[in-house]
Parts: sequence; structure tokens; C-alpha cells
Amino acid sequence: MSRKLVLASAVCGLMGIAGVANAAVIMDATLHNGSFSDGTVGYWSGAGSVTGSPVAPPPGWNKSGQYVYTAASLIQAYHNAQVFNNTGELVQANHAYTLSAGLGDRFGTIDVFVRATENADGTGASVDLTHISRTGTQLGGFGLFNVSGTGLPADPSLAGYYVRVEVITGSDPTGQNYNFDNIGVTSAEVPEPATLGALSVGGVMALARRRRV
Repeated sequence: MSRKLVLASAVCGLMGIAGVANAAVIMDATLHNGSFSDGTVGYWSGAGSVTGSPVAPPPGWNKSGQYVYTAASLIQAYHNAQVFNNTGELVQANHAYTLSAGLGDRFGTIDVFVRATENADGTGASVDLTHISRTGTQLGGFGLFNVSGTGLPADPSLAGYYVRVEVITGSDPTGQNYNFDNIGVTSAEVPEPATLGALSVGGVMALARRRRV
């Protein structure tokens, strides 16, 4: 391997290490109940509940708008429903947030957001940190397809805001039910360009000195 190629590899390695520094899990199967576990099968209580004996939403979750239903293996929601989890986690400046979820294959579009909210209860100013979406193609399908995406680093002005995860179903009533499950959110610090430059230059200089010895 040539010296130039070795040095370039070192720079890329340093940048990769820096890019995942201070990674953190915000939501998964156990943390903030990204798997919607411990929910009783049935329609969630609250606005849009059917008559009868509605059940409590899975721990950590709530909803507004139309009907939302806990099924045996996923969550179903009618059109114009909002399902949300105010995690209470603080937004970290310069962290990029990665979101993943299993989204169902029925007509209509379902969106999932990670948002920075001014207040812990989700009220006040709100800024989207990342967003994923899927439009289904089979009215009768119940399959889930993994969708993921990473947003831009959180602006320093958002430090001290709170992380809210929100699912919003489309307005097309023929899309019922919109299906989803297994939401995961992670964050990783993205160093500023000046920091990356310093790491890269330092690493290259150290490698060059090593090769001269």
C-alpha cells in the first residue's frame, strides 16, 4: 500500500471514529418502549375511542385524533391519528438523530418524526430533528417494512429542548388501518469541521512520524 493511500485511510478512519463519538440510544425495545410492549389488545382510550371498554395505551405512549388499536403484533391507527411519546430526554446540540421503524403496507402515507419541543409535555416551539415516511401499496396487507433515516445535527439553540417521537397517519380513510411498530431512535455527535480538521491533521502527522522512525 502506498504512503498516500495509508495516510488517506488514516484520515478517513479518524473522521469515522469522530462521527460516532458520544453515540446514545434514545428509544428502543426497552428504553421508552419503542416496541409498544405491555399494551393490552384493544382500542386506546382518549379522543377517537370506540364505545365499550377502551384500553390504556402502551406505557409511555399516548394519542390524539382518530382510533388507535393495539393488535397482537403491531399498532394500527385510522387516518388523521397522532401517536406520541414525550420521552423527557434532552436534545443534545450537534447530535444527529437516526430514526427507524417498521411501517405497514396499506394504502396511505404514514410519517414518523423525532422532534425537539420547548417543553417536556410536547408543548411550545417545535423543530423536526429527523423524519421517515412510507406510502403503502396493499389495502389488505399487514406486513411491516423497516424504514430509517438520519437528520442534520441539532442546532446549538435546541440544547435544553426535549425529544418527542410522533407518528402521524395520512388523511385518506381508505388507508385504514395504518400499521407500525418497533421504533428506534439513536443520536451521535457530529464534530464541527474545525474539530475534524484538527483530528485529521494530528492523525496524519503522527502516522508520518511513525513511518519515518
